[in-house]
Amino acid sequence: MKKTHIVILAFLLVPLIIIKSNAATIVLRSGVTVKGKLIDRTDDEITIQDPDTKQMRVIKSIFVRDLVLERDEQKLVDKLEKKKKGRDIKLLGGEEEDLLKVLQPSIGIMPGIALPVGKLASRVQLGYGALLFADTGIPMKTDIFKVRFGLSVGFLYHQTKSTKASSSIMMIPVVAYTRLQF
Repeated sequence: MKKTHIVILAFLLVPLIIIKSNAATIVLRSGVTVKGKLIDRTDDEITIQDPDTKQMRVIKSIFVRDLVLERDEQKLVDKLEKKKKGRDIKLLGGEEEDLLKVLQPSIGIMPGIALPVGKLASRVQLGYGALLFADTGIPMKTDIFKVRFGLSVGFLYHQTKSTKASSSIMMIPVVAYTRLQF
């Protein structure tokens, strides 16, 4: 009686083991079928493990006509794709682009003169200084214009026009700006 149970159990388990070990089926363009456990999958190649020899086999994607995956293997593919999506930065409607090309950050220095106006102009001479700026573009799907946000920090120096005493005025302007490019 026990032998009968063992034989029945063996007949039930052997097909399950075979199905489990042959989880991925790859049909090549030549018509050859390759079975094995899916190890890794990229856009260029598929790596599987032969269930009998336990050796890895790499197949170029251009030679693959069809790929059939069991449920466990599909979970592995989904997991690999999620990892890949986490590494790639997709902007502008999901197209893969380089982040530097999309944002186009810029930094620079703008030397110049500071012309006093209003009531201050009668007491202060022409000044000089420089501004440091940094700005970045905002990814948008439009061909007409681009929007850039930036920050500028500077230093301006003025001397007074008084003949009695000499003094100076130093200013540090901080300007946040938005620039619209056509």
